Amino acid sequence: MSMQGIGNEAIYQSPQTGQEKAERATKAEPAGTGQAPNAAAGRASAQELAAAQGASPAAQEPKLAQRPRYDRYEPERKEEICTTDTGKVDREIEKLREKKTRLSRQIQMTDDPQKKEELKRQLAKAEQELKQKDNDTYRRQNAEVTGA
Repeated sequence: MSMQGIGNEAIYQSPQTGQEKAERATKAEPAGTGQAPNAAAGRASAQELAAAQGASPAAQEPKLAQRPRYDRYEPERKEEICTTDTGKVDREIEKLREKKTRLSRQIQMTDDPQKKEELKRQLAKAEQELKQKDNDTYRRQNAEVTGA
Protein backbone atom coordinates (compact mmCIF):
# COMPACT_ATOMS: atom_id res chain seq x y z
CA MET A 1 0.00 0.00 0.00
CA SER A 2 1.21 3.42 -0.77
CA MET A 3 0.39 6.50 1.23
CA GLN A 4 -0.31 9.64 -0.70
CA GLY A 5 -0.51 13.03 0.88
CA ILE A 6 -3.60 15.13 0.48
CA GLY A 7 -2.92 17.97 -1.87
CA ASN A 8 -3.73 21.38 -0.43
CA GLU A 9 -2.91 23.25 -3.60
CA ALA A 10 -6.56 23.84 -4.43
CA ILE A 11 -7.39 25.02 -0.91
CA TYR A 12 -4.39 27.21 -0.21
CA GLN A 13 -4.56 30.77 -1.43
CA SER A 14 -1.54 32.99 -1.34
CA PRO A 15 -1.87 36.22 0.60
CA GLN A 16 -2.77 39.10 -1.65
CA THR A 17 -0.85 42.31 -1.72
CA GLY A 18 -2.60 45.62 -1.23
CA GLN A 19 -2.23 46.45 -4.91
CA GLU A 20 -3.92 43.21 -6.02
CA LYS A 21 -6.83 43.87 -3.65
CA ALA A 22 -7.26 47.38 -5.02
CA GLU A 23 -7.26 46.07 -8.59
CA ARG A 24 -9.93 43.50 -7.76
CA ALA A 25 -12.06 46.15 -6.03
CA THR A 26 -11.93 48.47 -9.04
CA LYS A 27 -12.83 45.61 -11.39
CA ALA A 28 -15.78 44.56 -9.22
CA GLU A 29 -17.09 48.14 -8.99
CA PRO A 30 -19.86 49.02 -11.45
CA ALA A 31 -18.85 51.43 -14.21
CA GLY A 32 -19.80 55.07 -13.90
CA THR A 33 -19.91 55.39 -10.10
CA GLY A 34 -16.67 57.27 -9.90
CA GLN A 35 -16.10 56.35 -6.25
CA ALA A 36 -12.73 55.41 -4.86
CA PRO A 37 -12.14 51.73 -4.06
CA ASN A 38 -11.49 52.18 -0.33
CA ALA A 39 -14.26 52.74 2.20
CA ALA A 40 -12.85 55.92 3.76
CA ALA A 41 -12.89 57.71 0.43
CA GLY A 42 -16.43 56.42 -0.16
CA ARG A 43 -17.58 57.99 3.12
CA ALA A 44 -15.87 61.26 2.28
CA SER A 45 -17.57 61.44 -1.10
CA ALA A 46 -20.98 60.74 0.49
CA GLN A 47 -20.40 63.66 2.87
CA GLU A 48 -19.35 65.87 -0.04
CA LEU A 49 -22.50 64.93 -1.95
CA ALA A 50 -24.65 65.73 1.08
CA ALA A 51 -22.92 69.09 1.50
CA ALA A 52 -23.42 69.85 -2.18
CA GLN A 53 -27.13 69.06 -1.88
CA GLY A 54 -27.43 71.43 1.10
CA ALA A 55 -27.92 68.82 3.83
CA SER A 56 -25.67 68.84 6.86
CA PRO A 57 -23.36 65.86 7.47
CA ALA A 58 -24.96 65.37 10.88
CA ALA A 59 -28.33 64.79 9.21
CA GLN A 60 -26.83 61.92 7.18
CA GLU A 61 -25.60 60.05 10.27
CA PRO A 62 -28.05 57.64 11.90
CA LYS A 63 -29.55 58.91 15.12
CA LEU A 64 -28.64 57.02 18.23
CA ALA A 65 -31.41 56.02 20.59
CA GLN A 66 -31.31 58.30 23.59
CA ARG A 67 -32.05 56.96 27.01
CA PRO A 68 -34.71 58.87 28.89
CA ARG A 69 -33.29 60.88 31.72
CA TYR A 70 -34.99 60.48 35.02
CA ASP A 71 -34.32 62.29 38.22
CA ARG A 72 -33.98 59.49 40.65
CA TYR A 73 -32.59 59.45 44.11
CA GLU A 74 -29.45 57.40 44.53
CA PRO A 75 -28.23 57.62 48.11
CA GLU A 76 -24.53 57.38 48.76
CA ARG A 77 -23.46 54.04 49.99
CA LYS A 78 -22.06 54.16 53.47
CA GLU A 79 -18.91 52.23 53.97
CA GLU A 80 -19.14 50.11 57.05
CA ILE A 81 -15.86 49.37 58.71
CA CYS A 82 -16.01 46.17 60.67
CA THR A 83 -13.19 45.16 63.00
CA THR A 84 -12.62 41.88 64.76
CA ASP A 85 -10.50 41.99 67.90
CA THR A 86 -9.08 38.71 69.20
CA GLY A 87 -6.85 40.38 71.78
CA LYS A 88 -8.91 39.28 74.77
CA VAL A 89 -8.96 35.65 73.58
CA ASP A 90 -5.22 35.73 72.86
CA ARG A 91 -4.50 37.02 76.38
CA GLU A 92 -6.66 34.22 77.84
CA ILE A 93 -4.72 31.59 75.86
CA GLU A 94 -1.41 33.15 76.88
CA LYS A 95 -2.43 32.94 80.56
CA LEU A 96 -3.27 29.25 80.12
CA ARG A 97 0.17 28.62 78.60
CA GLU A 98 1.86 30.39 81.49
CA LYS A 99 -0.24 28.38 83.97
CA LYS A 100 0.80 25.16 82.24
CA THR A 101 4.52 26.00 82.42
CA ARG A 102 4.16 27.13 86.06
CA LEU A 103 2.41 23.88 87.05
CA SER A 104 4.99 21.71 85.27
CA ARG A 105 7.80 23.53 87.15
CA GLN A 106 5.99 23.06 90.48
CA ILE A 107 5.59 19.34 89.77
CA GLN A 108 9.34 19.02 89.20
CA MET A 109 10.18 20.93 92.39
CA THR A 110 7.69 19.24 94.73
CA ASP A 111 8.71 16.18 96.75
CA ASP A 112 5.32 15.50 98.36
CA PRO A 113 3.46 12.73 96.40
CA GLN A 114 -0.03 14.03 97.29
CA LYS A 115 0.89 17.54 96.19
CA LYS A 116 2.36 16.14 92.95
CA GLU A 117 -0.88 14.28 92.17
CA GLU A 118 -2.93 17.45 92.74
CA LEU A 119 -0.59 19.48 90.53
CA LYS A 120 -0.72 16.78 87.81
CA ARG A 121 -4.53 16.93 87.81
CA GLN A 122 -4.42 20.73 87.54
CA LEU A 123 -1.85 20.43 84.73
CA ALA A 124 -4.02 17.93 82.82
CA LYS A 125 -7.00 20.25 83.23
CA ALA A 126 -4.97 23.26 81.98
CA GLU A 127 -3.66 21.25 79.00
CA GLN A 128 -7.20 20.15 78.09
CA GLU A 129 -8.50 23.72 78.32
CA LEU A 130 -5.56 25.00 76.26
CA LYS A 131 -6.12 22.33 73.60
CA GLN A 132 -9.79 23.33 73.41
CA LYS A 133 -9.18 27.09 73.20
CA ASP A 134 -5.97 27.33 71.17
CA ASN A 135 -7.52 27.19 67.67
CA ASP A 136 -8.92 29.58 65.07
CA THR A 137 -12.54 28.49 65.56
CA TYR A 138 -12.50 29.44 69.25
CA ARG A 139 -10.81 32.76 68.42
CA ARG A 140 -13.47 33.63 65.82
CA GLN A 141 -16.37 32.64 68.05
CA ASN A 142 -15.14 34.67 71.02
CA ALA A 143 -13.69 37.66 69.20
CA GLU A 144 -15.13 41.12 69.76
CA VAL A 145 -16.73 42.45 66.57
CA THR A 146 -17.29 46.20 66.30
CA GLY A 147 -18.98 48.24 63.58
CA ALA A 148 -21.42 45.58 62.44
